[in-house]
Amino acid sequence: MSFVTVSTASSCAESVLVDPDTGVAAVAFKEGMSYLYKNVSLQSIQTLLKQSHGSVDGWVNDNLRQPSVSCTLLCKGRSC
Repeated sequence: MSFVTVSTASSCAESVLVDPDTGVAAVAFKEGMSYLYKNVSLQSIQTLLKQSHGSVDGWVNDNLRQPSVSCTLLCKGRSC
């Protein structure tokens, strides 16, 4: 996998990494939980990467909370 860091403002995410080739996203939320999402729309990832400003909160809610997207807990707590 080849992750790209998304550098936009977010009120809920500490960091967002996406792989535009495989449809995988990794999100570390500010409350300390980190998740790996698979089967994310490649088109939505490309759209996110083209955005030069703004919040990723809406993108996370709209694209990662889909029935077709699987989610795996990577880490729980701030010491991860």
